[in-house]
Amino acid sequence: MWLLFWGLMFVATHIPMRSHGVPWLKHADKVVHFLMFFTLTWIGGRRVRASTGMMAGGALVGWGVVYAGYALLDEWLQPWVGRQMTLGDWIADASGIVVASIVLFLCRQKPTLSEPPPSDTQ
Repeated sequence: MWLLFWGLMFVATHIPMRSHGVPWLKHADKVVHFLMFFTLTWIGGRRVRASTGMMAGGALVGWGVVYAGYALLDEWLQPWVGRQMTLGDWIADASGIVVASIVLFLCRQKPTLSEPPPSDTQ
């Protein structure tokens, strides 16, 4: 699912778009950028946790760097398909990555329903 979503993101961000001239739509794409990279980071983080049984802070940082680098490459490639490369889009991408990473890091502390509660007896 993670790689499928990543592939769909690539396709979606490389389809030529026309400007519709609606002022409030000019910045609405920032929300879409944020949500796409939040979702990519979330799905990837859940995948790592499912395969390793844990979510280390180092893994979050490492994957965050990979996603941010991909976001930069994605922005750089967009002018080749008639879209605009903007710093604001990359900041929205990076913000989604950071917020998802923080949520994943905080959620790693909480046991799931299938995990027994910590024992106080030693």
